[in-house]
Amino acid sequence: MVIKMKISSVEVKFFSVPYKILKNPKKIHALVNIRTDEGVFGTGEVNLSPSWEGETQASVESVIKELITPVLIGKDPFDIQAIKDEITKVVGGIYGAGIYGQPMAKAAIDYALHDLMGKALGIPVYKLLGGCYRRKIPIAYAVLTKNWEELSSKEVAELACNAVEKGFKTFKLYVMHPPLMDPKEDIERVKAVRDAVGYEIDLRVDASGVWDRKMAIQTIRKMEKYELQYVEQPVAGWDFDGMSIVARAVDTKISADESVFTPQDALRLVEKKAVDIINIKVSRVGGIFNAEKINAIAESAGVACMIGAMLELELGTAASAHLAASKMNVRYPCELVGPLWYEEDYWITKEGFKVEDGFYTVPEKAGLGLELDEAKLAKLIGG
Repeated sequence: MVIKMKISSVEVKFFSVPYKILKNPKKIHALVNIRTDEGVFGTGEVNLSPSWEGETQASVESVIKELITPVLIGKDPFDIQAIKDEITKVVGGIYGAGIYGQPMAKAAIDYALHDLMGKALGIPVYKLLGGCYRRKIPIAYAVLTKNWEELSSKEVAELACNAVEKGFKTFKLYVMHPPLMDPKEDIERVKAVRDAVGYEIDLRVDASGVWDRKMAIQTIRKMEKYELQYVEQPVAGWDFDGMSIVARAVDTKISADESVFTPQDALRLVEKKAVDIINIKVSRVGGIFNAEKINAIAESAGVACMIGAMLELELGTAASAHLAASKMNVRYPCELVGPLWYEEDYWITKEGFKVEDGFYTVPEKAGLGLELDEAKLAKLIGG
């Protein structure tokens, strides 16, 4: 069967959704729809995070309408390598000189193209990525709090117990004290959670890059008796040498998050033997196309991967889940919990988001496998 079609239109819309608890009242989401001359269409969704990627509604709208759309019109949607190359030339520099530019806008396009290709072939996206390695994705519960610093160790332990009661078998604990503060309270929180949930539950810690090298080593060593699954981003994302120094100085496995924005970042990390695990946030690296490259680099170096989230709703979360479903090297429970950070009333698909006994089942229908709730979406976009 030969499929011949050309991209005929690209549409981008925006809507805001309030968090359940966090102080920031609303997050802006972008929804991209790509349609072909054969009537086949694909949809991608991302959450915009100006404080992380520097992208706003205005910048994403401008980039997609003025720069990316002219590249896409008339193209065969299956020529994704050629499309990506041309997008890189107009957004972020010639031949990858600035490959990081506008990753969320690129991810929304990437998701829509993969959704479109899957629908055109009548297959789920994971079959485009190597087939199904696992249908059920184990999910790590990343805690949601209003103001993390105000929670006592007892309250954090209660959150962990609630997650375990819901079926989650891996719990992520944030330790967010900056370098000039005593990390004693963070160590107490780790102890409290471990005492509360026992040692059958995997416990990972995320420092979000707030420690300096010495404090990272000292603090991780004090936490090691609590048998951590791993520590994520112990030092600043730019400090690749520091990541390597910490990784060599402790027994606990080290994961990179804010250090990885491009395949080139992943290559530098493995060359420096700085990590045991890479957290691939698919939207932040520009979509599935780049995420596959990062996973391949990691796998070739014997470094495992975990798929994280940028707090997307169901559609963006499904895109990451299809990647996790297709890759053997995704060997740790994934943090695909974005929809759980929003009230169900604001979920945008008819299927919603279900985690059962700690697992998310990747959709089997064609494309990303989800159907938008157009009535609800119209209210969100109109509001």
